[in-house]
Amino acid sequence: MKDLNVIVIDTSSHSIRAGKPLGELFLRPSVDIPARVGLRRQPEADGDAMQIDAPKLRPSSYLVGKALDDALAAGDDVDVSWPWEGGDVRDWVGAEALWKHTLGQLLPHPRSAPALVLVSIPTSLSKRSHERITQIFFERLNVPALTLIERPVLGIYAAGATSGVVVDLGWDTLDVVPVSDTVVQHHAAVQWPIGVRDLEAYIVHLLRSDDKLLASPALSALSPDALTAALRDIVHTLFTTPDALNAQAASAGAEPEGAPENLDIAAALVSGKEKSIVAAAQAKKKGAAADDPVEVRVDVAWRGETVSVGPLRNRFFEPLFDPSLLIGVEGVEQLPVNKRIPLQEAVYNVVGKCEPELRPKLWEGLVFAGSLAAVPGFSALLPHNVARLLPPSETSDLQPSAANLKLLKVPDYFAEFKGRDDLNMFLGASIVAKIANADQAAFAITKIQYNAKGPAVVHLAE
Repeated sequence: MKDLNVIVIDTSSHSIRAGKPLGELFLRPSVDIPARVGLRRQPEADGDAMQIDAPKLRPSSYLVGKALDDALAAGDDVDVSWPWEGGDVRDWVGAEALWKHTLGQLLPHPRSAPALVLVSIPTSLSKRSHERITQIFFERLNVPALTLIERPVLGIYAAGATSGVVVDLGWDTLDVVPVSDTVVQHHAAVQWPIGVRDLEAYIVHLLRSDDKLLASPALSALSPDALTAALRDIVHTLFTTPDALNAQAASAGAEPEGAPENLDIAAALVSGKEKSIVAAAQAKKKGAAADDPVEVRVDVAWRGETVSVGPLRNRFFEPLFDPSLLIGVEGVEQLPVNKRIPLQEAVYNVVGKCEPELRPKLWEGLVFAGSLAAVPGFSALLPHNVARLLPPSETSDLQPSAANLKLLKVPDYFAEFKGRDDLNMFLGASIVAKIANADQAAFAITKIQYNAKGPAVVHLAE
């Protein structure tokens, strides 16, 4: 029964997923909220928006989860922010509000207490942040035992592996982290200042040319500023509904893999096959046009209305492979030249920073974290681009080829997670939580230990 009261909180800069996952089977998260908070702006007597006094803020000051969603849907004047920024925690009160809300959803009775709380954290957090998180959970949230673990390790565990490269797209950053034998290779891990926020701004930029969308009754009468805000809401909804996106659709017209790059017309004429080649090409083109997902529009709910979004939405992930597309886009911080690195090159460079003997097994374990794993087509798109940087065949045991590249997914024997690779981080956290709860002395920090050593006790458990 003790396992039933173990709580897992998977914390990323974009979302928080939590639940009590331990039972006869590992269970899916029961709490899934964006990692954002909101503060209501109250007008002053002269009609101007009141300035928010940050030192007076408490966790209860923030709107979180459904309360924030409802306020935004009602059109209330709310200042929305994301406590995690730049790979660390920017707003500790906001972060505490999110964790407090999450525990409140899982422990509705004040006297109920978890046996253990496991919190996943980004690799880039500083040691000081580790201590602050430990302090919040023991002193503010009063948990009896706590385990902190870095997210990349969880993605590897969920895939049934011990080594690999984890690609994690956050709100404002992109992390590419190698893991060897369950140990994060911090010296090779990299973080780029490109995140969901920038990709959403890019699609907002593109959707301004979607005439059918802009002509919809819900949007046509909006002011320029209100239209921008509406498009941001619509695009955010698209990202949180991965089935609405198709990462390969934008390049649907590209030459299929395995097709000849150049057709030898002279040879076709000599062999008498020119008619059959032309006929086959036309048939393929017609078939592609009939089934092409690029032409499909999707309906998105926005403030009680329904709007139709066209195929431009499928270009959501393009800037990851070509960061130059973000140049001049409103709302995107312009990157220096040395930061405009395509994702495929980032992955290649990260593996190259690791010891040569580690590289083969790293290439055999490519893992996407969270929402990236749920988007149709993305699981094929990145490996295809990375493979172009590798030799076609092995030149030595330490020089893997494109044939060695392998994408790892959640195994089918995790029945509750079958087809839900976007929940891989939560699953990995659940696996670690079961181990930690069985041996808290080795894998967890207890309240007694915290009282004796203070927040620095977290470093003894690392």
